[in-house]
Amino acid sequence: DNNKVSYKANVSHPLFDVLQKVVFKHLGLEEIVERVLERMGPVQQILLVGDYAQGLDSGTVDVVLIGNQLNTEYIEALEEKVEDLIDRKVNFYLATKPNPNQTSILLYESS
Repeated sequence: DNNKVSYKANVSHPLFDVLQKVVFKHLGLEEIVERVLERMGPVQQILLVGDYAQGLDSGTVDVVLIGNQLNTEYIEALEEKVEDLIDRKVNFYLATKPNPNQTSILLYESS
């Protein structure tokens, strides 16, 4: 697509879960997911957007938190703590539903 090669993970592959955990651990995303889920409230989805969702390591991780009645005070405090843990700039964005026009990677979805 416009001289750009895109890849999509085969989520049905038996090693997908293991490889996903390795990637999350490498990027520090595992820490984000664990901390958010512990204290956020009713999170429906967590989406990775921005450069990292497009496969670019820009040093800034943009994460969209989808849900109602999320703890905004906790989110503000969490950004700095997570940045220290993963040594990257982190931006959290709140929404009640995903933007269908935005490239994203689903990190978490409640069942």
